[in-house]
Amino acid sequence: MPIAAHRARLRHLNQSVPASAPGLDLASGASGCAKAQGRHWQVRGRRLQLPSARLALVQFGISATNWALMASAMYLLLGGQVSYLATLGVMLAASIAGVVTPIPAGLGVLEAVYLALLAGSIRQGTLMGALLAYRALYYLVPLGGGLLLYGLLERYACAHPPSEAAGARALSPPPPR
Repeated sequence: MPIAAHRARLRHLNQSVPASAPGLDLASGASGCAKAQGRHWQVRGRRLQLPSARLALVQFGISATNWALMASAMYLLLGGQVSYLATLGVMLAASIAGVVTPIPAGLGVLEAVYLALLAGSIRQGTLMGALLAYRALYYLVPLGGGLLLYGLLERYACAHPPSEAAGARALSPPPPR
């Protein structure tokens, strides 16, 4: 299918995606886990236990929230020039392409998919700027938060050193039985 056809399909994404599709996925996954409660799958010699229906619902909710937030960040970086659903669709397509492409860490795949699918909808410079800002947000903001938290914990540890008795107990191995 030519790229122009993909772009045309993206423009009509708002009308073509049924609102019930995520609900059907959720219902089928949760019911599958509920019916298979206590069952195990054997995959390549490994035994996998399926989660409970409740845990499957929690995992789905966390995953959906993560994808929604990632697409929201990209939508805001694009300045609303592309619909949110189109942004989410391209984000999901880019993640699938990143998984199936044998490139370490999928470097450049996100950018290539966005450029290919949104080239007619938004200027290339604007799109590349948004993609670079997205990469910075996605990788550097959590790194900065982790470094800040690490620094605070180190500062707390220096300000509250363990007492000699507590420190010796904490570092010594348990007594033999």
